[in-house]
This record gives sequence, structure tokens and C-alpha cells, in this order.
Amino acid sequence: MTVHIRIAGYQAEQSVHSRAVFCNARSLASWPEDIRSALSAAVSEGSAAQWRFASEEETALRSALEAEGVSITDLDEAARAAFRRAARTVIEQAYSELPQRFSRLLRDVMQ
Repeated sequence: MTVHIRIAGYQAEQSVHSRAVFCNARSLASWPEDIRSALSAAVSEGSAAQWRFASEEETALRSALEAEGVSITDLDEAARAAFRRAARTVIEQAYSELPQRFSRLLRDVMQ
């Protein structure tokens, strides 16, 4: 039996993804510059730590899988692009359903 697992490749993809922190813009603008700078530094530090943790976890997972005899094939950019093209319809469908799923999740959390 063949099982395909997509390993995120956090080290390679770090520059592609970002994290968001949301707050009231008017409130944030009213904060002293030193507080805004400290917040910005903390967000940057936290994001870098998250990527580091994910990369370390991925490395450990990969080692554990390989120790169990799992063969992992690293895709080059051309193969990844081909995968993206093949999966585009499924991904577009999933993204189109996100607003409804998010609304249901918020409704369920608020009840």
C-alpha cells in the first residue's frame, strides 16, 4: 500500500506564509511608540519561534517515519507545481466553502 503525506517544508516555505495579529487600528495608533515597537518585536519573535518549532517538529517526524521504513520523496519545484495544478479544483472548492464554515464555527463558539 502506498500512502502519500505532504510534509510542509517549513524551512523552505517560511517566506511564503505569514501570520496576522488583529487589533483595533485606532486604538493601536493611540499607543505610545515604544509599546507599538515592543508589540511588533514580540510578534516577529513569536512568528520566528513558531516557524522554528514547526521545522524542528517536522524534522523529528520525518526521522521517526524514516525509522519505521517510510520512504519520503522530496518534490522539486516542477513536481510541486504539477501537484498544485492537479489539486487546484479541490483547493478552490475548499476555499469557496471557508466563509460558510467559518460562520458556522463562530456561531457554535458563541452559543
